[in-house]
Amino acid sequence: GHIVRNWKVRWFVLLQDKLLYYKIEGGKKEPSPKGRILLDGCTITCPCLEYENRPLVIKLKTKTNTDYFLECCSREERDSWALDITGAIHAGHPVQVQELHRKKNSFKLLENISLHHIVEKMCDSSTGIKLTRNLEQGSRYKETFTGSALADWLISNSFAVSRFEAVTLASMLMEENFIRPVGARSTEATRYSDISEQFLDDSTALYMFAESSNKNTISKQGLQFNISELSGTIVKQGFLVKQ
Repeated sequence: GHIVRNWKVRWFVLLQDKLLYYKIEGGKKEPSPKGRILLDGCTITCPCLEYENRPLVIKLKTKTNTDYFLECCSREERDSWALDITGAIHAGHPVQVQELHRKKNSFKLLENISLHHIVEKMCDSSTGIKLTRNLEQGSRYKETFTGSALADWLISNSFAVSRFEAVTLASMLMEENFIRPVGARSTEATRYSDISEQFLDDSTALYMFAESSNKNTISKQGLQFNISELSGTIVKQGFLVKQ
């Protein structure tokens, strides 16, 4: 709220240049919206990790430095809203729209990636990934994180631009035994032969740091990977049947 800083449910309508919100679904019974956010000059942050217990938040900052925090009901809905709002923000700038499409459809990780550096950042007590207790099929797991939480963290900390890149990085962390799956959901995925399918960007898949990735025992040399063979622009993608 504008006065009391609590969370309220509002019906949002995205237009080409603004985001309107109403108190009643559809807004048909209201003479005017409860508020509006002009998108010109706005910046969007998604995922936004400022609220530890609210991983589905989008942050909108207007050109007058007003912050709006909007929470969705699922990760898929959050990413969908963020993509459409970003498109509306840059609608009047063809070059920026072209750059957005390029980033969405291309895959280009950093040229040299230090997995050791990433894990050190993940272990940081203030800015690292949050470890929580999780329950799966009656079993409790301490100090774990979900696949989607790791993907969010990698994007938020600029180690990856897209979720596809984040999944690739997470798969490398798992392949090099920095993290490991726990529970049936994530462990089952490791049976896939394709490494890109072994890590799950999912809020029900659980992972934890492997013993070798403890920040007190990590080799200071770290691991450097040249990712040139994974880089490039996707020309076409889709399902085909392979014999």
